Amino acid sequence: MKKLAIFGCGGLVYDFIYDYFKKLDVRLAAICDTPGNMARFARAYAVPACYEDSGELLRKERPDMALVFPADDAAQFGLAKACMLAGADVMCERPVCHSLREGEELADLQERTGKFVMPRYNRRYMPAYVSALGILGGRQGGSGDAEMQAAGPQAAGSGMGASGGGDGGSGSGFGRIYMYNAAFHAGAYASDEAFAVNHVSHHLDLARMLLGEIELRSVMALREDGTRLGYQIAFEGPRGLLGCIQSNSFLCGDYPMERVEICGDRQQLIVENVRHLWHNRPVSRIGGTGAVDFAAAGGTKILNANNAQLDNRTHYGFEQMAAEFARCAGTGERPAQDMADALKTYALVERLQAMAAKLD
Repeated sequence: MKKLAIFGCGGLVYDFIYDYFKKLDVRLAAICDTPGNMARFARAYAVPACYEDSGELLRKERPDMALVFPADDAAQFGLAKACMLAGADVMCERPVCHSLREGEELADLQERTGKFVMPRYNRRYMPAYVSALGILGGRQGGSGDAEMQAAGPQAAGSGMGASGGGDGGSGSGFGRIYMYNAAFHAGAYASDEAFAVNHVSHHLDLARMLLGEIELRSVMALREDGTRLGYQIAFEGPRGLLGCIQSNSFLCGDYPMERVEICGDRQQLIVENVRHLWHNRPVSRIGGTGAVDFAAAGGTKILNANNAQLDNRTHYGFEQMAAEFARCAGTGERPAQDMADALKTYALVERLQAMAAKLD
């Protein structure tokens, strides 16, 4: 059984992330945080050991796995690096680093240590988006799928080994993707950098997951004040795909809004507010009656997670991400979503910031 250490046991870790590990072949070895946070965590869970010093925990406990979610974002890079050097695989809050240079250092450390860092891009594990990826002809897998993931579902020949398809059969039936339009709106962020690395990076990463590698072409910005900002990002994807991401911090955090629309050859995918997916296709008619032939292929397929099932917030992807983290740590396999892959998302964020700076 793998030994788990937690660095930062407040916030999301206390609220629900650690709960997902109780189903896995993982044993909590120790936690590290402020005395107040550790005391609260220990009242809710059985905690074998508490440390205020992360280095002491790593020396004495030698964990196999580390959850790195400190309250201070600036501490994440150093903690992730220390954990890898101590022999632990890492699942980390985003941003795990604040520059491409730091990301490159962690990616290099992955190669030298054989350990990995898994940044929290949980949209990659949300059932609605994973279902969309299957329909498009891609799949999310381990390190053996790296070339396929980089090529994206539009790769020539589309031989992606997907389980989805436009007609419900094997392989990709969606065909060429023409347009990608997405909107991701949230509440205020402390700074432009926090908005870019904590919010916009999620959605650039999601576009990469669903489409393959993209290139930013233009950015427009609208500002209300120092904490509320909006971007309209135009990009180009494989085979000339045209994409647009609107992302802003003008709303209230109580009602964030998220919508992705993908247009293909007489087909359309829509994912709304992470729970709902529509796959729209042409319908077949019965003779000249105008009636729909429901026995034929086509029409609309719907995934709706808004039901009465107690799914432990599965639609947010955290549960699946924790399981993949534990699986890869146990088998020694590199997850598809590791630091080498995240570098491509961080490069897009830096490109966005550079383009936005020219607007000021």
